[in-house]
Amino acid sequence: MNNKRFITNRLEDELINMIDELLPYTKFQSRTAFFREALFAYYSFVKDSVERERATASK
Repeated sequence: MNNKRFITNRLEDELINMIDELLPYTKFQSRTAFFREALFAYYSFVKDSVERERATASK
């Protein structure tokens, strides 16, 4: 269990570091706003990909 917590904490640290590196080049004022927008963009990308795949499969 401690290993999972270590991995989770490590991933969280890496994510925070990446956001901190990119934040000055964006319109966002906070990590939370940046992360929310990035997560929504990723969600939209995956959703569009799945819909495209379904449309292709149904032809």
